[in-house]
Amino acid sequence: MSEIELDPQEVLADRPFTNLHHSMLDMQVMRYLVTTVCLTLEHATDPPAGRPVTLYQPGPEQWMLRRVLLNPERMMAPGSLTVVGFFGQRSPSADLGHAQRLDREMLDDLAAHDGLLCYVSIQLVTSNYANLVLFDSPEAKDRFGASPRHAAALSELLPGLYTSARIYNGALPHGVRCPDALQLHLVKYYDYRSIPVWRARRPLTVEEPAWANR
Repeated sequence: MSEIELDPQEVLADRPFTNLHHSMLDMQVMRYLVTTVCLTLEHATDPPAGRPVTLYQPGPEQWMLRRVLLNPERMMAPGSLTVVGFFGQRSPSADLGHAQRLDREMLDDLAAHDGLLCYVSIQLVTSNYANLVLFDSPEAKDRFGASPRHAAALSELLPGLYTSARIYNGALPHGVRCPDALQLHLVKYYDYRSIPVWRARRPLTVEEPAWANR
């Protein structure tokens, strides 16, 4: 099914997860995650070369926040970073065991992706999960998106784990040291309750988000 192009202010009453108020909250979460990455890097020693460092809060068994750091030096250097944000609305019938297996496989695969700088996950108060992924360039993001592991997650994990999802494309023009400068350019919507999956996309204003005055 092809993607539907939504107008900047369009409201879909039958798909409330597309409401722009959600995007306002999602941006706040992404800014918070960028801040946690910056603070972590400012107080951490350099990780061993060749493999990522994974930090859990409060611990690896029952974590609420997970930060996978792959290239701290590049993240702290001046310059723009490419951002992907994921916000999924979890299904009550989700197979969490299968999701956890795919998640572990994904973690083992992250270091193989050149230009992928960090992968941050958080459990929200709604029991939904959000991910923030930082890349050193749009090309690195595209390579990761075309990888077999990522394709497997899209086809196997998301439809069984979530009823719907929002995926953002954006940028940090001044890097992780300036989380408030986060820009969101595009949001893509997925409704996994529909067969075939319903897909839509909405451009977002870079300088002043469309939801700012709503």
